[in-house]
Amino acid sequence: MATPPTTAIDAPIQSLAAGAAHDLRNVLFVIRAHCERLIEATAPEDSRREDLEAIKDAVERGASLASELVQAGRPQRRMRPLDVNQAIKGIEPLVRRLVGDRVTVTLRLSTLSWPVTANSVQLEQVVMNLAVNARDAMPEGGGLTIATENRTLTGAGVGQPSQFVVISVTDTGLGVDPAVADRIFEPYFTTKGNGGTGVGLATVRAIAMLNGGHVEMSTVPGQGTTMRVVLPRAQAAPQPDAERTAPAADGAQKRILLVENERAIREFLQRCLTAEGYDVQAAASGAEALHLCEPPLPSVDLVVTDVHLPDIGGPAVASRLKAVWPHVGLVFISGDGEGLGNLTDEGRVPVLAKPFTTAELVTAVRSALAAGHAA
Repeated sequence: MATPPTTAIDAPIQSLAAGAAHDLRNVLFVIRAHCERLIEATAPEDSRREDLEAIKDAVERGASLASELVQAGRPQRRMRPLDVNQAIKGIEPLVRRLVGDRVTVTLRLSTLSWPVTANSVQLEQVVMNLAVNARDAMPEGGGLTIATENRTLTGAGVGQPSQFVVISVTDTGLGVDPAVADRIFEPYFTTKGNGGTGVGLATVRAIAMLNGGHVEMSTVPGQGTTMRVVLPRAQAAPQPDAERTAPAADGAQKRILLVENERAIREFLQRCLTAEGYDVQAAASGAEALHLCEPPLPSVDLVVTDVHLPDIGGPAVASRLKAVWPHVGLVFISGDGEGLGNLTDEGRVPVLAKPFTTAELVTAVRSALAAGHAA
C-alpha cells in the first residue's frame, strides 16, 4: 500500500515534533553526561550505582521515544531485517527494572528464530508496552514470560506471507474481562482508571500492522493473559548495527572547533575533548564559529557542530568552513536523531544522535581525524 503524501496540516505538526524532540534530546544529553561521570566516580559495590544505572537506562529509552516522536509524523521509517531474539535480550535488563522485584521474568526464545523487517526502536517499544501492561495486571506480583517462535501457515494466497515470527508476552495476572476483550486495542480505552492512558495496546497493534502483522490475545480471567505479536518473516538476513572501531588516541597537537549553542552541552563536550588531549575552541553559534575561523586562529583539524543552530545551520557552517580549510574533518551532532551524512562528503560524515556517550564522541572524533589524515 502506497504511503499517503504529507499534507499541509501534517507539515507544521512534523516540524513541531522535530523541534520538541531536539529540545528533549538536549535535556537528556545533559542528564546522561553527568550521570556517566557519577557512575565512573562511584565504586561498583556502592548501592547508589544501581540507581545511577537505572537513570541512564531511562534516559536512553527517553531518547528512543524522542526519535519515535519525530518518526511518527514521517511517511518513511527506517526498517531493516532484525534478529528478534537479540532485540529482546538487549532490553531484558530494562524490562526487569520496569516490572519490579515482585515479578519474575523468564525468556523462552526460539533457538533459530527467523528475522523480521522492522524498525528496531518500534520493536523494543512493542515489548516494553506489553511488559508494562502485564506488570499492571499483576498487582501482587507474579510471572512474566517473553517468548519467540516461528510459525508457518498453510493455504496462504499468492503474494501473501506464509512464514511468521511470533513474539508472545504472557503474565499470570488478572486476565481480561470478556465484556471488554473486544475493546482493549481501541485508542484511549483503558481498564486502569486514572492510572492508564489507553495508548499502550493501541500502539502495539499499530506497529504490528505497520510491519504487515497483527496481534492476538488469549486470556483466562483470574489466571493470566498472553499477547502475541505476529510479524512476517524477512527474506533478508538480519543487519546488525555496524561496530565502529576507534583508532588509537591522537589528541596531541590536534585542534578542534566545537559549535554548540546549548551552554551545558558545549561545556561538557569541551571538557571531554580537552581531557583527551585535544586543543578545543568552542563557539556558541554559527556566526561565532565563522568569526573564529578568521586570522589569527590557526587552521583546525576537525569541526564538531550541532546540526540545528539558532542562526546558521550546522551543515551551512561546515560548508563555509570547508571553503576556508579544505582538509578539515567534520562530525555532526543531531538533536532529532536523523542521519545527515549525505549533505557533505558523499555521506562520509559521522553523525552523533543525542544523547550519545563520551565513548561514542571520542570514537567519532578519532575516526574523522583518521579519515582526514588518510585522505
